[in-house]
Amino acid sequence: SETEGQPQREVKLWDSAGFVSAEYAYLYPPGIPLLVPGEEIPEDALGFLRRAREAGLEIQGLRDMAGERIRVIETTALFKNKDKNTCEK
Repeated sequence: SETEGQPQREVKLWDSAGFVSAEYAYLYPPGIPLLVPGEEIPEDALGFLRRAREAGLEIQGLRDMAGERIRVIETTALFKNKDKNTCEK
């Protein structure tokens, strides 16, 4: 994966929009990834995961077995708000 060897850290899954994922997140079944290493985490994917969890489905693929945290790439530009004026590290 293109994320191997990159500095990484964990963040709260629900606060990860805009970060670049360092791991997969998917619902099983069907097992199709919603978050993929090396791709920016979109807000709409997090909304879908949240609704799925509220419906009783488990998020799979994360190192955090509780599904509360996700590993992200440390060195990417991680803009958290719409106007892109602030950067969260």
